[in-house]
Amino acid sequence: MFAWDSSAEQLKAAASVGTEFIERVSEIAVREHLHVIAGVFADVGDVRPRNRLIVVGPDGSLRGAYDKVHLFDAFSWRESDKVSPADTRGDLSELCTFVIDGFTVGLLNCYDLRFPEMGRALVDRGAEVLAVSAAWVAGPLKEMHWNVLLRARATLPDTLRR
Repeated sequence: MFAWDSSAEQLKAAASVGTEFIERVSEIAVREHLHVIAGVFADVGDVRPRNRLIVVGPDGSLRGAYDKVHLFDAFSWRESDKVSPADTRGDLSELCTFVIDGFTVGLLNCYDLRFPEMGRALVDRGAEVLAVSAAWVAGPLKEMHWNVLLRARATLPDTLRR
């Protein structure tokens, strides 16, 4: 919806048109007869919006939403200066799964990929596919981090399933 390097003010402004953005995504899903996973900045009444993934079904309905839990505050980046993290619960029930054509899909958002317990919790909830959205920050060998983390989450062994 907006670039990673947008200012806090721009992201807050983007969140104010979030409903309109979701309506446009819904129109596309209906027109193309497909599920759409999209990122949106959500106004939650805080000074800073939340980084949210939404799932819209082919009928245009909102099938699920997930607010990013782990914000990228590392090196020279401070995502928490611009967005608020999701409210969390001890049982990780803030995570989102949904079904597409008989497959259960779980959502992860960017930096959340670095936390294996999130992937395990989604698998415990029945996820067979993990959809990962990211604006992966460029840097030396960062693509290797991306590849290794994606492979690790894709091959969670049965022994990790509770």
